[in-house]
Amino acid sequence: MHDAFTYGELDFFTIQHNINLIASTWRDNYIGIQQANIILGKIDGIPNMTAVLKNSRIGEMRFLRALMYFNLVRTFGDVLLALKETTNVSTYFGQPRTPVAEVYSAIENDLKAAVNLLPNTTTQKGRVAKGAALGIFGKVLLTEKKYAESLTYLSQIEGLGYQLLTANKIFDVANENNAEVVFDVQFASGLNGNSKDSTAFQIFSPSGSVSGAKGHNLPNKEVYNLDSTADKKRSAYIGLTSNGIPFSKKLVKTSNTIVDGGSNFVVLRLADVFLMMAECFAEQNDFVNANLYLNKIKTKAGIATVNLSNKELVLNEIDRERRLEFVGEGHRWFHLIRTGKAISVMTAHFNNT
Repeated sequence: MHDAFTYGELDFFTIQHNINLIASTWRDNYIGIQQANIILGKIDGIPNMTAVLKNSRIGEMRFLRALMYFNLVRTFGDVLLALKETTNVSTYFGQPRTPVAEVYSAIENDLKAAVNLLPNTTTQKGRVAKGAALGIFGKVLLTEKKYAESLTYLSQIEGLGYQLLTANKIFDVANENNAEVVFDVQFASGLNGNSKDSTAFQIFSPSGSVSGAKGHNLPNKEVYNLDSTADKKRSAYIGLTSNGIPFSKKLVKTSNTIVDGGSNFVVLRLADVFLMMAECFAEQNDFVNANLYLNKIKTKAGIATVNLSNKELVLNEIDRERRLEFVGEGHRWFHLIRTGKAISVMTAHFNNT
């Protein structure tokens, strides 16, 4: 490996306390939070800015701050909560971390404000629109097991013009920012001496498949074989090397510059919204609607629908579809933690490897 086994430690659950990847996750999120706090603290002083534009920018900053805190609290638990610009480095020195419940309360407040401030649509790629705030708010509330409240936000997204697409259209670099994508992080090839690029396609490609490939977080044969050949997802999302190693096709090399990957990173798409809705309905024993939204995902994949009336069976089927639909997108771990399956699933995984 060319990264001192940094990602390998995550693959094998042998994480050391001094791993830079974990440190940079903490550091980078707090840099982003500080930047959001600076803008929120100074925006009222900007002259000649229309109220519409000001509201939109405030909504964006509160959405991004909430998203970063959501990622932090799900990863680390109690974290330091800073909601104003830090002008003196001593302000938080030695301060204890904030309890999870208080952090979630701040996240909810930010997202509630963002929903009210953001426009329904935006013509600029990468800008945050209302659907993104609704969707992340719904995911936050689902994580907190507030199922009915989560649905009040998730159910508003479908009417904003998003659409499910066939699997081969979603991650096509020629079709990015498409109708299924609710929010994604933009990357482009060849900008500013390649400083806007991403090396993710190298990190998560099998060794030998592209120059510099590191072979981390690859789909295993189990998930590949779990998907039937009739399912349109399998050939669109997962490829096989010449020696039979599965790999994700969602992040690709987009230029001849070795490290210059232009694939956007999708944070939220409509398929995720529908499966979250199915989960919320199932948790409230509304199996009619749980099946309805689960089957939207099955129908777009060209596979048989289901009609389940047992909570455990419905939730297991949702779990199966999530595992296949979002392979390589970074949702699986948080889903396992949310549903309480992380230990059993990971124990079984290591017993079978």
